[in-house]
Amino acid sequence: MTHSLTILTGGSRGMGLHMALQLLSPQRHLLCISRHVNRQLADEAQRLNAPFTQWTQDLADTTTAAQRLQAWLAEQDAAQVASATLINNAGVIPRIGPLEDCPPED
Repeated sequence: MTHSLTILTGGSRGMGLHMALQLLSPQRHLLCISRHVNRQLADEAQRLNAPFTQWTQDLADTTTAAQRLQAWLAEQDAAQVASATLINNAGVIPRIGPLEDCPPED
């Protein structure tokens, strides 16, 4: 039986957590990558019998994040995946102020 695969960044709190809770389903494997593990999300996945994985990962460390995701995806049975979706919700709040006062690296 095929299932959907959804990768959600920033799914441990706020809007990302609410998206994750709505995405939990027995027909979808949800991978949440965020700075913190959310126990409520794990409990809800278990209650729904929904395939669920969550990692703590600082996405600013792009090399480690990419290697980890690549290894995890290689472990999945591609023949069982009907579709794959990436929701890149992770973010940081930059310095607040006029754009012309913000350094380019921000």
